Amino acid sequence: MANIKIFANKYMVESSISVDDLKKVQAYRPDALKCFDEDGNETFKVAATTGCGSINAYGVGFNTQTNGDVTFAAMTADIPEGVKDPVDYVAEKVRLAFPKLSQIEQGIEGVITDVDAETEAVKASIEVIA
Repeated sequence: MANIKIFANKYMVESSISVDDLKKVQAYRPDALKCFDEDGNETFKVAATTGCGSINAYGVGFNTQTNGDVTFAAMTADIPEGVKDPVDYVAEKVRLAFPKLSQIEQGIEGVITDVDAETEAVKASIEVIA
């Protein structure tokens, strides 16, 4: 599940999806990173982006990654000067998106496994002739 960290005047939303897996699913199963209403209209989307990251009621754009052996998708944003309670501020900013992000993350492992299996099947059918 995603988590949120506050550092002085910034907050970071860190996904439980690695950057590589997010890009893989975005390329081969983009609908797995979306929520839809009962009419099939897209209501929320998770994506790897360049430029500024963002989070709102309609989606999350992860524009950076964490450090470490596995790099998880992340986005950072500023907490405006003068905010008295950063926790309340951040909670209000991510309140509508966070449950949907968590829902997408919970279903993504099976999608990643399927994409990896398909890739391996394609590789197995390739014959290199020297």
